[in-house]
Amino acid sequence: MTPLRVIRNREPQTIVFPADTVVIDRFLLQVRNSARRRFTLAHEAAHIILNRSYNGVPSHSYNRVFDPEQSYTVDELRAILNMGESQADNLAAVLLMPQVNVQNIFDEFTKGHTIMLYGHNALKPADKMLICEMADEMGVSYTALKIRLRNLNYFELRSIDEFVTEQFGIGGGI
Repeated sequence: MTPLRVIRNREPQTIVFPADTVVIDRFLLQVRNSARRRFTLAHEAAHIILNRSYNGVPSHSYNRVFDPEQSYTVDELRAILNMGESQADNLAAVLLMPQVNVQNIFDEFTKGHTIMLYGHNALKPADKMLICEMADEMGVSYTALKIRLRNLNYFELRSIDEFVTEQFGIGGGI
């Protein structure tokens, strides 16, 4: 078992928690972080489910979000981008956003409107707001729902050049 350094009663302590115990940061208890808290708990539950499904030995892990602005060591990247974390993220998304629920909310909010995704990540401002509203309704983050919508092929994929031309009136050739 791996000891974890925590603050209890305003004192730092090193504690070995029982297997399958999920420890979350205090900031996740704040109301404004409820979507992130739900995803974190689903992610950690997914680790437990996956470990039991594969008769694996549970291991400690820390859920870290990749920040493209930060520099990482090779070991830090390996921890952030490992297959187990990816599997847990995918299962957490399925647990929080079953396909039938996503379909229902998508139909309700889009009313037949197609959402186009330009390049890898660009959306029209109105479509971004629509996804934010859907995410709020589902109790998940914008990013989590956007990834789920992409994985379920709800976007019409378009070139980033088309986005630049439409949004900024530049490009498009002569």
